[in-house]
Amino acid sequence: MTERTVAFIVQLPVTARDRQRYCMDALRNRGFTVRVVDLGPLLLPDLPADRSHYAAQKDLAIDVVKNWTQLRDVLAELGHASAFALCPFVGRSYTARAAMVLRLMSRQRVPYGLLLTGASPSAAAENSQRPNLIARVHDLFRTGRLPEMLVMRTRPEVLGIPRATLAVYGGRNSMNGGPLVGLQTRSVLAHSADWDIWQGACACPFAGQRDVAVFIDQYLPFHADLVVMRAHPIPPDFYYASLRRLFDRIETEMGLEVVVAAHPRSDYETRAGLFGARRILKGDTAPLVRESRLVLTHHSAATNFAALWMRPVMFLTSHDIRRAAPLIDQMGRGYAQALNRPQYTLEDVDTIDLAAIPPANETDYARFIEEYIKQAGSPHGPLEAILAAALNDVFQGG
Repeated sequence: MTERTVAFIVQLPVTARDRQRYCMDALRNRGFTVRVVDLGPLLLPDLPADRSHYAAQKDLAIDVVKNWTQLRDVLAELGHASAFALCPFVGRSYTARAAMVLRLMSRQRVPYGLLLTGASPSAAAENSQRPNLIARVHDLFRTGRLPEMLVMRTRPEVLGIPRATLAVYGGRNSMNGGPLVGLQTRSVLAHSADWDIWQGACACPFAGQRDVAVFIDQYLPFHADLVVMRAHPIPPDFYYASLRRLFDRIETEMGLEVVVAAHPRSDYETRAGLFGARRILKGDTAPLVRESRLVLTHHSAATNFAALWMRPVMFLTSHDIRRAAPLIDQMGRGYAQALNRPQYTLEDVDTIDLAAIPPANETDYARFIEEYIKQAGSPHGPLEAILAAALNDVFQGG
């Protein structure tokens, strides 16, 4: 059989979580040759990122691209190998630098597909609460994102970018694939990788819920996305102090131990004490949500697990979070509105009526699953099987 090389084009260091949600290891087990092309130093040169763990990943071919010459050489190699690229570094939109990458891929004859299984409800936020036109224009100039906006509003063909060969979708909301999806793009119905994780967990023995509340951490004051978006900083002192006070109240008044499900790229080993003496666990978000009686978050994609296991969610925001960047504010409101849940502000942690937190609503949660996780009529098999079948069709010229 002709070698089937799949290249994942990313812009952030690949974690164990990424290997799982992109089905990298599963594709390797199915006979595909998997490569990773990490464009972080090229696309996000000002973003500090730890790639020291790559040295231990001998089983995965990883190219860390530092300049355009190196990228051209890597893409030429992929084109010579008739490789197919999957592009988590773009989605419904793309930056000016990402457009340059896509154009170079076209020149080197590297076709690509989009992984749109993880659509978020940010676009669902009520337009009436979005910043007015003057505020949005000011933010574009402040962050230097005006050129990016112009690129996103230019047809791909004008930029020398072909449309995607295939687009892999999740919930119904993801079907709006954006400008890179054309008439010839093959639509592949699938689901969020979280659906597979949930199904796998449901097949395991379960001792029942415990008196635990889980905070799905997003490392917000130190998150790389704030650097990428040139966002206003979120002062860590107020942020973590407010969370500790809220967690104290939940533990005292609700009798629930608050456990922190740490963000995969967080580094609390060097930032000890930010959550007090509470347990901080990394890589255990799904089982923690399953065991919990309450979930707290801002706008994490792991909210999917709360929806699938019907756990009540407290969505947290603050003046600093809303001010950080319009997209961050929109994502928080989008998640809260999509699940029909209230948002609670960190400025009010001392007066929040914890007894009035609404229970999970089956109708609202079912609608959320349909829109953002798995839509009716999509295949029930694992994501890896759906993705592998679609890639086989690509390599066979189907």
